[in-house]
Amino acid sequence: MNAIALTISDVVIRQDKKGRYCLNDLHKAAGGEERHTPNRFTRSESYKSLIDELTPDLAFAPVESIRGGKNPGTYGCKEIITYSGMLNNSIFTDHQTTNSTSATVVAESIC
Repeated sequence: MNAIALTISDVVIRQDKKGRYCLNDLHKAAGGEERHTPNRFTRSESYKSLIDELTPDLAFAPVESIRGGKNPGTYGCKEIITYSGMLNNSIFTDHQTTNSTSATVVAESIC
């Protein structure tokens, strides 16, 4: 895994061991509105359809939720964070990344 250090709106976006980015951190960076929580997102029918489509093509699970421990949260691959970002587009229109890379380019480099 080639980790890409990413900070959006002063929020460090954590990664898991597979290189997936933390949806909880992205949610916080996008303003943290209750209606866009990762919990609500992962319960939607469109999310479930996307997971069904992605699962056969990836060598690892596209999403993993880690409960407890040092880095709890829901971590998603490129397609998951891109889809989540389209639903809450401030992640992709606010280009305040510390490495001067837009979140869209970062999303394209994941997975």
